[in-house]
Amino acid sequence: MRVEPLAVFRVAALCSVLIPGLAAADMAAADAAFEREDYEQTRRELEPLAESGNPVAQYNLGVLHQDGLGTKRARKVAAVWFRKSADQGYGDAAFALGMMHATGKGAKLDPVEAYAWFWIASRKGNENASKNMQRITRTMSLEQIIEARKLFERRSADLPD
Repeated sequence: MRVEPLAVFRVAALCSVLIPGLAAADMAAADAAFEREDYEQTRRELEPLAESGNPVAQYNLGVLHQDGLGTKRARKVAAVWFRKSADQGYGDAAFALGMMHATGKGAKLDPVEAYAWFWIASRKGNENASKNMQRITRTMSLEQIIEARKLFERRSADLPD
């Protein structure tokens, strides 16, 4: 059987139109389940979206794991989802990672990491990130601040605009 290139293109074009719509519908279903406080259903709706690379779903799934909603509390699992989301430039996920590194809950206590993630979150519009950068700076040496700035520069170079 011969597959016509035009047919393949049409199917791909149709999928590119339908799949974002399906993702939006799934996110709406997750939001509705969350509003009903049906956290297990929320998690079931978010998992395929998160696994397919949706940064908002990844962040939201991280929140569920961090808070033990619809699943047992697993801060390290939350950190994995936050990192996947933050690596795509999602500011709230970067802030969550900064908090984890600032407190040592779910991630290694590390002011350099915390500072770098807070800076990314701040650049992505998270209003609390700047305040946390100022707070954590009080506990850091000049060498740590310089190291955090270099880490921020490396990470931000890899982020989408």
